[in-house]
Amino acid sequence: MAALVACTDDSKKLARSGSGFVLDAERGLVVTSASWLEGVIALELDASPIANVSLKWRFKPAGPLAFTVTANTHAREPVLCSACVSDIRCLPSVHANLTNVFVGPKDRATTTPTSNPRHLHCDLVLLSSLVILKLTIPPSCRLEQLACMPCEMHTGLTVRLVGTPFGTLCPPVFFNSVSEGCVCKAIPGGGGLFVTDARCPQGCEGGVVITNDNGSRAVVGVVLCPFSAPDGFPSGLTLCCSMATMGDILREYAPLAIPPDHLAMVANPPRGLAKRLSNTVVGIIQGSSWGTGIFLSPDVVLTCGHIVNGARATPTCTSNGLSDVTILAPPSSSLSSSSSSSAWTSYRASVMYTNGRNVPDVALLRVELLSPAKHPIGRCYLKSGACCASHPEEGGRVFAIGYGLESPANSGAVRPLCTRGVVSKVVCHHGNPRLIQTTSSVLPGMSGGLVCTEEGEGVGMIVSNSREDASGWVYPDINYCLPFSWILPHIQRFLSTRDNAHMREMETCGPEVTGLWTLQKNETESERKSKL
Repeated sequence: MAALVACTDDSKKLARSGSGFVLDAERGLVVTSASWLEGVIALELDASPIANVSLKWRFKPAGPLAFTVTANTHAREPVLCSACVSDIRCLPSVHANLTNVFVGPKDRATTTPTSNPRHLHCDLVLLSSLVILKLTIPPSCRLEQLACMPCEMHTGLTVRLVGTPFGTLCPPVFFNSVSEGCVCKAIPGGGGLFVTDARCPQGCEGGVVITNDNGSRAVVGVVLCPFSAPDGFPSGLTLCCSMATMGDILREYAPLAIPPDHLAMVANPPRGLAKRLSNTVVGIIQGSSWGTGIFLSPDVVLTCGHIVNGARATPTCTSNGLSDVTILAPPSSSLSSSSSSSAWTSYRASVMYTNGRNVPDVALLRVELLSPAKHPIGRCYLKSGACCASHPEEGGRVFAIGYGLESPANSGAVRPLCTRGVVSKVVCHHGNPRLIQTTSSVLPGMSGGLVCTEEGEGVGMIVSNSREDASGWVYPDINYCLPFSWILPHIQRFLSTRDNAHMREMETCGPEVTGLWTLQKNETESERKSKL
């Protein structure tokens, strides 16, 4: 399916490898991303506008470079071919989008177009460029070529990444390895960029993204690079470019059967289950920090206490220098017809209840509805009937939805991130779930978000991922959520009666449960800190 691309110089001191795909089997054309060629090829944009797709490029080593490509034949046997660079092309919409999103208007005046943004592992010009290689194919060899077929992409769509992890390290083991995930979100601003939680080890850059939507296998994109969290640690996410964005350029080299609007809907809002669940979560801004919340009713939002820790639990939070909590709700097609379908809605909120940073880490916000027109009519609310009756099955697939990576206040186009994983552990106390661990990637800003099953049943509220104290290393795919079966019954009784006794009952969870959330073995070892 994918191809292994490698290059070396005469001295063998320089060696790079990545992945690619066969564009035209008859003519021996292979396409890869330029992202893994940093330090090998120097690219410079012409003084002319980027829309002209004009590049100056040269090899950095003084001596010539030798390219080789390993690709599958129709007999599914890999064949090694020598190759040379036929052309390098820049994708203007990709470059413009990457510059807008990852450099930003404030930094653009002092940051060159080729600088490395903190989220990405490559400079922007290389990341926006494709390398077309011309192969010398051995006689009687027919290369395998994947067809590009129309496929409607949306958040939550299952995709597979095909590439060669670690490049030339051990191709018999790693060649054309497959990882699976889902489309997490589209990068706002156009350009056909999207993020998936399918893994991207080093060497998979340039590999293909495929899907079996509606039973037809289709190439839907190309892998660009891994995506880092703001603190520089791996996020478990992969940045990809849709085939629609590359279509105009690739058609100059091969008669691809890709309609002009192929995958152009990648930036559309999520549909189906992912859309409904995304409409359940909202962004929460408190001071300079942000997080996620879940609508329990038209005017009540559930979130984590540590998100609103700086706000007081009073009807107004403006005294003593404490700012209001702001709720940001993304556009929903089910809002009243008088509302703009693309307009975000901002609400003020006050803290009804918070347990601070204690166990369980819970807060309730009262949304201040200014007028009937501002009422979030038609939004999806989490009700008791939507929750799992007991607790999810270990190994069952779940989605995690929240505002990871980007603050919802940054742009009106920011939508929740949707990642997929499994329930790795349900920790019970006296037979009752008190902590759920999942493998979905959870990133900063997703605290207070929703964990749910593929059937749409609520599982719990995201609280945290894991970090090793000694090194600071973050594990986004080892994370924890509060089971709804524990906290929602207390919350619903409190909302019905306004009796604080119900919340105090929830707070009285005992040292054993507190020890679970602080990763301690038992009460007697409280002085022995966990390394996480």
